[in-house]
Amino acid sequence: MTELKKINFGLNHYCVPAVMSALTGRSTDECAAVITSINGKQEIKAVNVPDIIKAFKKLNLIIDEVPPAARTLFGVLSSLAAKDGTYLILVPRHIVAIRVESGQI
Repeated sequence: MTELKKINFGLNHYCVPAVMSALTGRSTDECAAVITSINGKQEIKAVNVPDIIKAFKKLNLIIDEVPPAARTLFGVLSSLAAKDGTYLILVPRHIVAIRVESGQI
């Protein structure tokens, strides 16, 4: 299971580079550069889902898309608590990384 690391903040403090940093240990600026290499945008604030998946793959992290098991964040977290793993949860205009171990989030 992928361990979440301390976020290595550079100049970019937005959520997608921060989550990428937590999973890879790279700085948020390095992660933003990977996204830029995919979408060509110099300023990384918002990133669409296909580009997020491509960026993680470029960093050699495997992403499996799982349809949401509920319509609320609480419902999604409740359903994920049953299976150990590291998950990325996409909510409107934000991404969150969580780790589930022995039923604990």
